[in-house]
Amino acid sequence: QGTSTITAYTYDKAGNKTSSVSKEIKIDTSNPNTATVSYVAHDTNSITVRTTAQDTVSGLAKVEYQYSTDGTSYTTKDTTNYTGTTAAATNNSYKYTGLKDGTKYWVRVKVTDMAGRTIEGTAITQMTDKAGLSYDKLKLGDYIEYSPAGASSSYSTTQDGAERSGYKNQSISRDTSLKWRIMTVSSSKTTLISETIPSGTLKLQGANGYNNGVKLLNDACNSLYKNTTLGATARNLNIDDVNSLMGYTPNVGSVYIPSNKYYPNIFKYEKTGYVNTSYGTLLGQSDQSSWYTGSYTASNLMGRMTYYTYKLSIYKERSTVQHALATGQPNSIGSTSHTTYWLASRCVDYGANTEEEWLNFRVFHVASGGVDANWLTYWRQC
Repeated sequence: QGTSTITAYTYDKAGNKTSSVSKEIKIDTSNPNTATVSYVAHDTNSITVRTTAQDTVSGLAKVEYQYSTDGTSYTTKDTTNYTGTTAAATNNSYKYTGLKDGTKYWVRVKVTDMAGRTIEGTAITQMTDKAGLSYDKLKLGDYIEYSPAGASSSYSTTQDGAERSGYKNQSISRDTSLKWRIMTVSSSKTTLISETIPSGTLKLQGANGYNNGVKLLNDACNSLYKNTTLGATARNLNIDDVNSLMGYTPNVGSVYIPSNKYYPNIFKYEKTGYVNTSYGTLLGQSDQSSWYTGSYTASNLMGRMTYYTYKLSIYKERSTVQHALATGQPNSIGSTSHTTYWLASRCVDYGANTEEEWLNFRVFHVASGGVDANWLTYWRQC
């Protein structure tokens, strides 16, 4: 493989030689080097990409811009012809036009070199916008058609070789009956909330329930309800979501210094928890990306109280869509019935009086039409 030069001469019977004639021959037994696309933009009926193509041996012959609606059968939209250039055709912009709105497309380039050898590049996926639908026309509570894709049908509380809820192994199944509504919308992101509370239960208990509740809730939601085709991730509702819906701003909690120094492991990483010599720096109330296990006793322990409770109807009337979304009762706005569900947020409750002192480690929930929190592990001294 490579480039060779063949030189020819002609001799007559007298031995006279003509001038030489040379011809360069390229032998190419390998496929083109590069055939890539990257996303630039899209709208209701077009997708714009940048492409790179190269063949360093015989050079480029043509680049075909292809698309598919199923990821299997491709149609060539346009072709750019070349005459054997071996330089990279880099960052060429191409716009796929005449596409159908609200449709998922696979787009790629097919590169052919001068030897006739081809390579089909890896496709990227993009969905065109739905005609007549733009983020500035969407509003809180609007229904959106959404279905999980690439998601699991069940999630176990035993993860990475250990049970994480503090109770026992539990399996949560996907609720296939859910409908979805807009909770927040902007030009860059739309956040959906399920119309009702998903079926099934999750019990959190003890130090490990507090240690891992946030991650379990978020991981379960993402596993069951993500859509890998759209690049959509899922998580559990947290205290900030509900406070935002209600227009509620919690007060900054007071600092406590308990006489007992018991704490669940994750507490020392929380920004409101002071263990031994310093406050934690890693985790807010709704943050967690790793598993934590067990409980410990500190030489020095204090923190800022983060527990609070309030009735939702004090801040948003039962007739509002915000109240309906926060209670999971959108089909009966104004209903006095209530649902109970976990929020993926931790909090700490400290108190003392003339008879006793206590420190409760809790996870927030919505129940009986209000925000509150279940204590999972605690100490109490009378």
